[in-house]
Amino acid sequence: MIQKLRRKFILIMMSTVTILLTVIFFSLYYSARLNYENQGYEQLRAASRESQPNQMTPHTDPHQPEALDTPGTTPPSDNSHASNDPRPLDSDPDSNGSTLSDDNARPQDPLSEDNSPEQRRSRNETPLLIIDLSKDGTLTVVKNQLVRFEEVDAQELVTLADTVGSPNGLISEQHLRFLKEDSTPGRSLRYVFADTSSEERSLHSQLIHSLVIGVAAFAAFFLFSILLSRWITAPVEEAWNKQNRFVADASHELKTPLTVILANIGLLAKSSTGFTANDRASLSHIQAEATRMKQLTESLLTLARSDSGQSAADFQPLDLSYLTDSCILTFEPVVFEMGKTISSQISADIRVNGDTEKLRRLITILLDNACKYSNPQSEITVSLKRSQRESSLLKRSSPSALLTVTSEGTPLTDEEIEHIFLRFYRTDPSRGTIPGYGLGLSIAQTIVDEHHGQIRAVSDGVSKNTFLVSLPMES
Repeated sequence: MIQKLRRKFILIMMSTVTILLTVIFFSLYYSARLNYENQGYEQLRAASRESQPNQMTPHTDPHQPEALDTPGTTPPSDNSHASNDPRPLDSDPDSNGSTLSDDNARPQDPLSEDNSPEQRRSRNETPLLIIDLSKDGTLTVVKNQLVRFEEVDAQELVTLADTVGSPNGLISEQHLRFLKEDSTPGRSLRYVFADTSSEERSLHSQLIHSLVIGVAAFAAFFLFSILLSRWITAPVEEAWNKQNRFVADASHELKTPLTVILANIGLLAKSSTGFTANDRASLSHIQAEATRMKQLTESLLTLARSDSGQSAADFQPLDLSYLTDSCILTFEPVVFEMGKTISSQISADIRVNGDTEKLRRLITILLDNACKYSNPQSEITVSLKRSQRESSLLKRSSPSALLTVTSEGTPLTDEEIEHIFLRFYRTDPSRGTIPGYGLGLSIAQTIVDEHHGQIRAVSDGVSKNTFLVSLPMES
């Protein structure tokens, strides 16, 4: 029970941690992606609205300097220039004699060294492609910073952008983000494309890092939850062990005097000297109640030993078919006296690994339960056959022995089926009218668990209740 409590605590804690980590990492990933998207569209809008590149000032004769426009200055003559400044005119673009501004001195080449992908990445710029579509359908490439643009036709990009059906979006197969806007007067539309490869790599890297961090955090929380579960359940485990020891000790101490009482009552019952009929009836009642008390103490002792792990099953190969037949033969006189019938369908040579005495007690509990809670003049059906049990861990089915005990009586409700294997649980109609303490099915489940099997109850909702036991067969 303590182990189940710890597993449940660990499961709840790890489920909570998993949900929190998933929400946190998804939020970080989504916010990063949204931030990249917003910045990308802002850059596209800025690129779309930028003015046309300044036209380069026409060159004059390189040996004839232009007149300066500065007021109050007189352009020097050729002789003065030659005598005072022996340098060539275009040798220093930053000299006072230069006639070209820095912006117009050298045209921007999209594929030049200063505008290479490495340079743009160092400046945190995204490569852009700007295409203008005139009213007559003519395409004009205004700017091209995409090195791989040679592999894609401009018309194809425009067509792909138009198929999206919105003024902005993504072209996933080309790793491009685009924006389509009305251009300046004289042009119809302007298409601006930006390379998203860098964003995708960054998001992919973030996803990998989040996954690694998540796995590491999950492992750390798992170890922490194991230690925490042991610390939290320590008081419960101590109280549970004390309770089991008390029940086991009390049951053991009660068992000895009850055995003595029953032995003496048996001797008194055999003696006929000095007892009236009323005395003999009293002795019979005492013997019956003492027998019930002894059965209760033995049941409590069995459960206490099972909870403490002291009652390990002695596994050995056995013939379950023969064991079931012998138990049915033992119950036939009891069933006959109750005015009921019992039928069986037992497949031969079904062998399992188990404890003979405990499996005998399991079958006895199920038959006794069927006798007590079945209708008068009804039939009890017992079957044992080979079956296939699905294994969730091995992802395959394994051979098993399926034992079923069916009786006709008041149908079990869903609530009763859920609680029927709990200790001291008894259905309300039977409480106080049928002898018992509600421990039989709990002991049956304990025996089945020790044999790594499964037990459950089903009802047809009309009159038949069936208990099914599945045990792994001998390999």
